[in-house]
Amino acid sequence: MKRNLKLPWIALLLYATSFFLPSIQVLGAGLPGWVCARFALHQLGGHDNTFSKPSVFGFAVLASGLMNPMFVAALFLAPSKKHERLARIVRLGLLVMVPCSWIVFYFLFRQHIYIREGYVVWLASIILLVVSIRTGEVETQRKESAPGWI
Repeated sequence: MKRNLKLPWIALLLYATSFFLPSIQVLGAGLPGWVCARFALHQLGGHDNTFSKPSVFGFAVLASGLMNPMFVAALFLAPSKKHERLARIVRLGLLVMVPCSWIVFYFLFRQHIYIREGYVVWLASIILLVVSIRTGEVETQRKESAPGWI
């Protein structure tokens, strides 16, 4: 059974667009999403990383940064029948990590850093990817398990 892959492509388009839109508001200026992603991924290495001084904020930033590679992995695993279980785990991991970005913004709100439209588009693209692939799986299973005369 062929899966409908239009919605994951729309999710990819929204995801890519979100990196160029302002994602956070700092001192009256909007910073694009790619700056936020770079900051989050820099938590993995360097002198002042998450592992040198563990904290809730540091873990949340790290988890938010790991959502980007997980999104790409989920997108590449979407059409694969062979790695269907792995794809489900990656998509579930994406959904579980979403509240980590909320924790980051909770801490940043105290410093007058606010979310902007880029973050909303980024989050919507992640949810669209997970929901569209899951919906396609359910429809495929329903058609395969139906009797031939239906």
